[in-house]
Amino acid sequence: MEKNLLHAHQYETSFWAPVQLAGQVALLLDDVEPFANRCRDLADRRSVSTDYGPSVPQVLNERLETLQEEHLRFQEAETAERNVVLAQLFDSLLNVATWKSRTGCGTPLYAYTPQPRRYPLARYIQRRRRHHFDLLVLDEAHEFSTKGSAQQKAAHRLVQFPGVPTLALTGSLMGGYASSLFPNACSCRL
Repeated sequence: MEKNLLHAHQYETSFWAPVQLAGQVALLLDDVEPFANRCRDLADRRSVSTDYGPSVPQVLNERLETLQEEHLRFQEAETAERNVVLAQLFDSLLNVATWKSRTGCGTPLYAYTPQPRRYPLARYIQRRRRHHFDLLVLDEAHEFSTKGSAQQKAAHRLVQFPGVPTLALTGSLMGGYASSLFPNACSCRL
């Protein structure tokens, strides 16, 4: 919009369209005054002069006054009226958009379905099948040291079984920081 305001001729068909679109966006963002000040500054710096018709700053001021009136109406408007303005803005954006059609990657899209219901396995074992275990083996135990992760919570839930010994296997005991030792060490009974 700035390049257009600085260099284009005001009677070109594409001169005012970006200004109007940016004004609508400023209206929705409740940023009309800074937008108007920026437009006035750009109009004062214009490099294209016109010998006929009204000057750009004059026409711009008229359009900005209209925009400020719309802004006042918009602030007092109900939600339904705001939705109409938003729909008009999206239509304006859609009209000036350039669309490129591309071929897809061919991979099917998957969406979440509520069936079958997912349930955390560690919680199920803790509540319903606790008596089926004589030994708990945690492989890659260093992965359970991230505080608050689902893996950490599941492992620490299973470690708490009374009378079930735990064998923690790991190739790297800590993740580079001493603090990564504590979550797993605190959850294990020694």
